[in-house]
Amino acid sequence: MLGAHFTPEVEALIRGKTSARPGTDIDYTLRAIPNNHRALMAMMRLGEKEKTPQPSGSRYSVQCWFERALTFRPDDAVVRMIYSTYLNKQGRAPEANAQLEQATVHAKDNAFTHYNIGLHYFDMKSYDKALLQAHKAIALGFTQTALRDQLQQLGKWSEPAELPPTPVAASSRRQQPSNQPSSL
Repeated sequence: MLGAHFTPEVEALIRGKTSARPGTDIDYTLRAIPNNHRALMAMMRLGEKEKTPQPSGSRYSVQCWFERALTFRPDDAVVRMIYSTYLNKQGRAPEANAQLEQATVHAKDNAFTHYNIGLHYFDMKSYDKALLQAHKAIALGFTQTALRDQLQQLGKWSEPAELPPTPVAASSRRQQPSNQPSSL
């Protein structure tokens, strides 16, 4: 029963539910569900708060929790975004970028995920990659404009280029009957 362990107080790092330390309950939650996004965020914040790679009450280091989550679900784009944030805060930008690149692959046609990946790239000052993700999100129908607005404020925004019609679409237009009368 995760609700008994991962309570709002535990998530907010105020106190533990089953012990005095929230790390013990977050540890339990992540052992039960390795890719629990909120618990991973809480463990990351606890490590920051305690200024240690292995928070009190945790069996593993923060990085190990991310590695376990990705072993459990390698296609979890959200875990990869959270892990990227952790790596970037640790001064490990190349590894953070690699996680975002993998998240992009796993995002497939999810506009919301591409948009959020763009926000992560923006935070890392990778504006060209943030722009690309914003364009993907827009092409997939995402309408929120905060990422576009942030890029515009820095002069890093450009409208998406019009894509030429695909060969299939072009050939199907040629096969449509014309409105011209037949010369027969």
